[in-house]
Amino acid sequence: MSEVVVARLTHQVMDLVRPRRLGFVVKSSAGLRLPNGDVV
Repeated sequence: MSEVVVARLTHQVMDLVRPRRLGFVVKSSAGLRLPNGDVV
């Protein structure tokens, strides 16, 4: 998937997430640190 497609899709998803305060949007390769310290 090209970076342009990812950027456009992320923007569209953020338009839904931000006003509803649903959390964060990250790429699957970004990694996410959980409260117990694990990184997924």
